[in-house]
Amino acid sequence: MGFTQTLNAPEFIVFGLDIKLMHNMLGRVFRQIKDGKIPEDNQRWSDLIEGYDCISRTVHPTNIVRDYLNSAMWFWGDPAERGPLRAFQLVWPANGPGLFPWEDGCSQLVRDQQPPLYLPNRSLQ
Repeated sequence: MGFTQTLNAPEFIVFGLDIKLMHNMLGRVFRQIKDGKIPEDNQRWSDLIEGYDCISRTVHPTNIVRDYLNSAMWFWGDPAERGPLRAFQLVWPANGPGLFPWEDGCSQLVRDQQPPLYLPNRSLQ
């Protein structure tokens, strides 16, 4: 809601970390966009988690669902009138090796904590 309305940018979502840390991460992304950064797929974001970059991934349209983006969808309204809601998922790496969920060797725990919204939702196919 805040990104779309305030910055005319896609919404952002993050999973699997402490709620205060995730809120802080989103606040930092908000400030970076406000300062001129343009969100893109597979973009690195610094200064969100100490010692690691995060990567933004475009949320696949089949995952723009109420289970994940309820408030943003409600606020956005009818996609037939406004077009589809756009969103990015902030993905964080595993501690230590810094591997992302799509990389070989990334811990299963890190994968389990972050549903891959950037991939098509198989339950809808």
